[in-house]
Amino acid sequence: MTRQQRYRAEIRNVPEKEIYRMVTVATSKPRIHACYQELLHRKNLRIANLQEKIDS
Repeated sequence: MTRQQRYRAEIRNVPEKEIYRMVTVATSKPRIHACYQELLHRKNLRIANLQEKIDS
C-alpha cells in the first residue's frame, strides 16, 4: 500500500470541511493528493446520485 493509499484510507470517513482544512495545513504531496482524490471522488458520487434521480 502506497503512502497516498494509506492517507486516503485515513480520511475516508472524515467530513468534507475537515478535508479542506487538512489540505491547507498538509505538507507532503502524497497527503495533499490523497485529499484532492477523496474530494473528487465524493463530488463524482454526488453527480452520479443526481443523475440517477433524473433518469428514474
